Amino acid sequence: MERVLVDALLTQSREPCALLGALCGGEASAERAETLRLVLQRLEERGAGVGALAKAAHEVARGHLVPLLYVSQGGGPASPRVLRAASAALRSCARLAGPELAVTLAEEALRGLPGAPAVELLAAVAPCLRASEDAPLLRCLARASVELALAGDAPPAVGARLLPALAQSAEPALRAAWDALSSVEPGAEGSTGPELLVLCALAEKLLPKPEHHGDFDARLCGRFWRTVQAGMSRAQDALTRKRARYLLQRAVQVSAELAVDCTCDPQDTKGPSLFWWSKKKKDELLKFWENYILIMEVLEGNQIHVIKPVLPKLNSLFEYAVSEENGCWFFHPSWHTCVYRRMFEGENKILAKEGVTHFLELYEVKSLPYSPELSEFITGPLMDALSESCLYSRSPGQPLGSGSPLGLKLQKFLVAYVSLLPEETKSHFLLKFIQRMADRHWCAVPVLFLSKALASLPSCKALGGEGLLALRDVLQCTMITHQVLLRGAAQCYLLQAAMRLVDVEKVSLSDVSAFLMSLRQEESLGRGTQLWTELCDWLCVNERYFKQSSIGGSDGHEASLNAYVKNLVQEFVKSPGWEKESSFVPDWLEARLTALMVLLAVDVKGIKTKFREKQRTQNVLRIFLDPWLDALGKLGTNAYMPLLRTDRCLQLLVRLLHSCVPRGSSAQDDEVSAALWASVMSAAESVSQFVLRRLTMNELQDVADLDRCQLYLTVLAELVSLQVKLGWKAGNPVSRVISPLRNACVHHLQEAEGRQEPTLSHQVQTAVSMATLAALCEAEDRHPVLQPDSSSAEAVDRFLSALPLNRMLQKPHSEGQSIVSLKNHRLLKDGGK
Repeated sequence: MERVLVDALLTQSREPCALLGALCGGEASAERAETLRLVLQRLEERGAGVGALAKAAHEVARGHLVPLLYVSQGGGPASPRVLRAASAALRSCARLAGPELAVTLAEEALRGLPGAPAVELLAAVAPCLRASEDAPLLRCLARASVELALAGDAPPAVGARLLPALAQSAEPALRAAWDALSSVEPGAEGSTGPELLVLCALAEKLLPKPEHHGDFDARLCGRFWRTVQAGMSRAQDALTRKRARYLLQRAVQVSAELAVDCTCDPQDTKGPSLFWWSKKKKDELLKFWENYILIMEVLEGNQIHVIKPVLPKLNSLFEYAVSEENGCWFFHPSWHTCVYRRMFEGENKILAKEGVTHFLELYEVKSLPYSPELSEFITGPLMDALSESCLYSRSPGQPLGSGSPLGLKLQKFLVAYVSLLPEETKSHFLLKFIQRMADRHWCAVPVLFLSKALASLPSCKALGGEGLLALRDVLQCTMITHQVLLRGAAQCYLLQAAMRLVDVEKVSLSDVSAFLMSLRQEESLGRGTQLWTELCDWLCVNERYFKQSSIGGSDGHEASLNAYVKNLVQEFVKSPGWEKESSFVPDWLEARLTALMVLLAVDVKGIKTKFREKQRTQNVLRIFLDPWLDALGKLGTNAYMPLLRTDRCLQLLVRLLHSCVPRGSSAQDDEVSAALWASVMSAAESVSQFVLRRLTMNELQDVADLDRCQLYLTVLAELVSLQVKLGWKAGNPVSRVISPLRNACVHHLQEAEGRQEPTLSHQVQTAVSMATLAALCEAEDRHPVLQPDSSSAEAVDRFLSALPLNRMLQKPHSEGQSIVSLKNHRLLKDGGK
């Protein structure tokens, strides 16, 4: 009807130029613009483009249509309807007036980008530019258009009209657009969506046609396929995913129509190409890609009852993809991982669980060839999906206490997959797997099952020092906030994994001991447990093969466990060179490490010699602890022993007494703990006298000494408990310090009552005395044999009942005879606490 009306209008008006002038006059409107478009298109179809009409078309374009694009009659921006009509009319004007008008308008529009009117103007005149004469302008226009589209905030007309118009223009524009697209860094953040927008707009030219075979072919470019894969698997919006599927479907359709063999440049020489086509295998290829595209389309529904019936087709993808004859991939495995990534990253957690389960079950029924892409997928998207605790829930009807079905599948999968890995890649895969467990905060349940899967792997020399450090990072960083029982179980599995996977020739005993310190003994590695026995057996078998330790002997030979532990104790007991720089109590970490390694070395020695006599056990202990026992024996008489050396010796005493008693058996049945107790009691008098002197002779005068006071009280409590356990006898070394200690504390507190202006040292001694009396009261309550006679007890009770224990200590004053350090000044602010 529009065509008939335009013909009637042109017939009535004998002069087309006058008609154009009349349509340009008057009030601008969308209807007038569309009428002008129809007239110009009809004139173009009649071939009337010379002389006066060409000049009139030039004037219409410059005088009416270009201003109409930028400003409407009301003064605001033109409406979309006006823009579309004016743009189509401009295209006809450019064809009627000649290429010079198109060049002029294009150059002006380039300066107006990124505005919508400039985009519409370029879309109108781009098809009118000449391939040879206007090639520089076409290239400039193509680059600007692609850059504008990739920016992400381009007007919709860029993808809808400008880029398709460029695709229809000439080869220089297409080549420039492709080069601009290729200049973007692959995988850049947020670039996939805009790239697919450009590719879809140019698809008709980027993919060859039967009549123009040999032209530009995007199927041969790996960058094109990686962008398509990224859009299908990682894009967040449905439109981007739909564009990716369209490009894949169009490429498959073109390949089937051409019926010519083609191969995309392979990423490496060993694996298959990202895309290939063979005329002989046309039916198999079409079947594979039809199933593939169907699965990706169904996954858009995100509803499990719709997706489940299609999952068997996913099995057929692997049947098509792997050659049973030579055990290699026909199709690049990254296509399969795209399907799973789409399932993992959806909002439906049930679908994600189905995807994880389906992938883990693959290796139970089929041995897939090794592929670097699959390894990266396992340590990347699959582990991200496995971090969801809800995946490990029990199946309906499964009894309480039974294991997680997914956890069992994960265990079987990891064993099967690692067994198929080439030896040269096994270490790298396991290291990356463990590092992924450490580089994010995991919930307790996923870490437990991942650790259990690692512990189930067959023994192999896959991990070195870096792998042991990665396991240590998992223990220290990932699991610190986990529930105690789950954390303890995961620690056990990680230690078992370390014993199975670590190559002892690549790690030293120092590395192993540092790793063991990351395990919490009270939660996992307790003496006497099955795990402790496994560790002792492992050390016994491998101790001669460890790499030379930095603490081992200097003879150049590999240090044995005995030599390492002896040197460790000697270095620990030595007074550190930085002792004068700090008065604080040393960290307990070194004491824990030394105590753990001593007990391990003693038990390993016991496995070798099968000692059962107490005397032989005593001798073995003295091999390692001689320097420490010698230092303990001198505590009570050597007043010049360095302070930090005494702290270290006492810390080791506490840790050994805490750790030596095995779990699951009585202490009397264990020769090691009995021999250790006897050794400690031989130095009990020296230690007791040292504690008495330090707590009562005003030697604790600084705020840092409050931690030291707590150490002394802990040592005293351990000695009391040990003496009671061995049999409390009148006049024993520990009992001889209880009464003097109690009396001295009462005396100090009585003196503090009458002191008007307390100094820092006096306040510290007051706090020490109060803490000591509290510790003695607690010990007497726990062990009635320590309770004093009635007369002494009544005197102490009367004093304590009159003592204002609830009163906050006064803020101390600085001593006039000493200079208080800046650190002490900061501590004085909280003196009352």
